[in-house]
Amino acid sequence: MKYSWARFVSLVASFALPSLVSAHEVYVLSPDVVQAAMLMAPFSEWETLLENAHEFAFFAFLGVLVVFVVFFVSISRFLENAVDPLLAKLPPFAPVISRVTIGLSFISAAYFGALFGPELPLVATFGVYASVVSILLAIIGIAHRVPCAYRGTRSTCVVHYRSCCTRLVHVHVP
Repeated sequence: MKYSWARFVSLVASFALPSLVSAHEVYVLSPDVVQAAMLMAPFSEWETLLENAHEFAFFAFLGVLVVFVVFFVSISRFLENAVDPLLAKLPPFAPVISRVTIGLSFISAAYFGALFGPELPLVATFGVYASVVSILLAIIGIAHRVPCAYRGTRSTCVVHYRSCCTRLVHVHVP
């Protein structure tokens, strides 16, 4: 009984929490813009939905189709056996794909001079040190994409991050 009460309280708190916090635009927009937006009439969700009904229906159909295809492939023995050899070859490439993706995100953050999108420019966050941070982001991005220097004949280099990505530890897995 004690756990059901705790679950109920956490459920109610999770629904009440969004009303206690503001949207992230409040932090990146000027107070004048936020105040003007708060005074505007709220938009109607139903009106927006009806105006874009064809796009809504298309993407809803596409989402349902993807779910059904994945479901039927997963329960079909024939399709599972046909696709399994192709999918079994993908796991060795996962670390390379993730390293290249993270490296490219750091490089693009350095190139565009913004973190997590154009609304958080490096100049607004780091001030006069924005160019230094941009160079560091580019170096981190390039270092992420460089393959491991410790290549063995039959070993795979696994990079572990410790203490908030400040130190790299190379572990060779046979």
